[in-house]
Order: sequence, then C-alpha cells, then structure tokens
Amino acid sequence: MRNFAIVAGALVVLALGFVLATRSDEADAPTTSADVTTTETVTAEASTPPATASTEVSTTPEAAAQPAPAPKPAILTVRFANGEPEGGVRTLRFEKGEEVAFKVVSDVAEEIHVHGFDIYRDVAPGRSATFRFDAEFDGKYEIEMHDAAVQIASLEIQP
Repeated sequence: MRNFAIVAGALVVLALGFVLATRSDEADAPTTSADVTTTETVTAEASTPPATASTEVSTTPEAAAQPAPAPKPAILTVRFANGEPEGGVRTLRFEKGEEVAFKVVSDVAEEIHVHGFDIYRDVAPGRSATFRFDAEFDGKYEIEMHDAAVQIASLEIQP
C-alpha cells in the first residue's frame, strides 16, 4: 500500500509540474498575429502599438500595409429611347487627367459624338457604345446623338 501512495503522489507532482510548466511556456512565448484578437482599426500611419504588456508588433517590408488602389467606379450609363435621353440630359463629371468612362445604350442606330474631344462611336439598336479616354482638357462639352442632333449628356471636366 505504501508503494501505491508513493506512485500516486509522484503522479500528482508530475501533473502539477506539467501544468505549471505549460502556463510558464505560454506566458513567455512570443505573440503572433494568429494569437491576438483585436477590435481596433489599424492604419499604416499608426506609430505606437496599443498599450498592452504582451503585444509584439513586427513591421517587415512584407508585413507593412500598402494602401489598396481605389476601385474603379461602375461605368456610367446614358440611355437614349424614344428620341430623348432617359431622365433628361445628365452631367457626367470627371477631374482633369482622370479617365473618362461611360456608355450609351440606344433604341435606334445612331452615331454618338463627344464634342471637344471629337470622338465618335456608332451604336446599334438595343446595344451600347462604350467610351474611355483621358480627360485632357477642362471645361464643359456636349455629348450628342450626332445624326438626330439631340444632346444626351453634358461632360464636365473639372481642373
């Protein structure tokens, strides 16, 4: 019986030692991004980490936050039906140097003309014509159904 008590006591001491050693290893282990949960918003301009005792931040070139390129906005659509632009003549605004991008959908075959840039595109009934070009000049320009001489939009390039 005495041997059983010695073995049982030794097992308890070993188990207790294992638990204490494991907790000590966890406290000393470096923190990785997979170990930390945070609800703070972090930007690339943050200069000091939050005030916590066990947080370690690594800023290697691979880990440095790079600003994502701005997504291109959805292409603007001008619709021409029954001899007029749907919703009236819209103003399409862009900044000088920016890419101008829009499309025209028509219920008739027609030639579309962007004044000032002298760009022409044909459009078939029920189809669209897409325009993409650089806004080289500031000002206001008409976009028209050329043969019908109907203005369908106004293009405004801001300096």
